[in-house]
Amino acid sequence: MRQNDEFIRRMAREENKRREEERRRQEQEQKAKSESASKTFDPYEVLGVKRGCIKAEARKAYLKKMHEYHPDKVEHLGAELKELAQKKAKEITAAREQIQKHL
Repeated sequence: MRQNDEFIRRMAREENKRREEERRRQEQEQKAKSESASKTFDPYEVLGVKRGCIKAEARKAYLKKMHEYHPDKVEHLGAELKELAQKKAKEITAAREQIQKHL
């Protein structure tokens, strides 16, 4: 009888541990989903224009952003900032291309 009680307690502990691990895994998945959802690429936000803007507005916003973030403008500030500017310029260009497809 005593062995049965010990066996039941051990099984209950293992089941509780399994449920806790499953709960943690689900929380991590949910957190990852919410983080990725907040990081989705919005071309309108990148260029700072409203949805439904006209071509001229999108072009003007693109030129303004590229003027700010062009890699050649920060070349003298070091490789790290130039690399960051290159990434931003690629993002701006991708946003412009994506918006132009929809206009």
